[in-house]
Amino acid sequence: MKRVLFAILIIAVLGIGYGVYRLTGSLDSLVKVAIEKYGSEATGTQVEVAGVDIGVREGRATVTGLVVGNPEGFDGDAFTLGEITVDIDPGSVARELVVVDRITIAAPAVTFIVHQDGKSNLDAIRRNLDAASGSGGGGNGSVDDASGTTKRIRIQRFVFAEGRITADATAVGAEEPVEVRMPTMEMTNVGGADGATPDEIARIVATAYSKRVAEVAAKEGLAAAAKKGLLDKAGDAVKELFD
Repeated sequence: MKRVLFAILIIAVLGIGYGVYRLTGSLDSLVKVAIEKYGSEATGTQVEVAGVDIGVREGRATVTGLVVGNPEGFDGDAFTLGEITVDIDPGSVARELVVVDRITIAAPAVTFIVHQDGKSNLDAIRRNLDAASGSGGGGNGSVDDASGTTKRIRIQRFVFAEGRITADATAVGAEEPVEVRMPTMEMTNVGGADGATPDEIARIVATAYSKRVAEVAAKEGLAAAAKKGLLDKAGDAVKELFD
């Protein structure tokens, strides 16, 4: 699950980063196209964005309605992110170290589905991501300015607003889906004093969020309940969700 969360975050961060660094032309449409194009190619699913609004002078970028569809054979969507808001220090955009005051991801939702054969939607997306990375499609996750200097980012505050994770294994005999409600999680000084590349930022945040998911699930007893009721039927798919 960490691999998939990492990919969704890097799609969003790199998409916004592309627009913020270039600062030219119709940024809103450029970033929307970039997220949908590269997101779809990486995940092997349909990635759509409802809207992008970048205010260069205000130092704010907002992506609304980011949806990652399920792979072929699975109904519905795998991920939805209600809104991603980035508040950036405009004065730092031209520098090597870009300072982001705050990133807020509102209403993140993950739907985990297991089929009768034990295969899951997240595992299918992970395989697509691995294939894309192996073919070189993932790139190095860095963003360069016009001079060729690699940009680094420091995020003062990164906030995941309240979200949910739903595990649906009814196809293999579970009585009903298991749902984990995620409380708001906040991180500070992401990237440290020297900053980090967008892919490093995404990895740090995805790892922290995945750990928080496991902690919440364990605290509420949902992980144990899910494993007990589904593990024999869904095999490695359920292990992946709570690992």
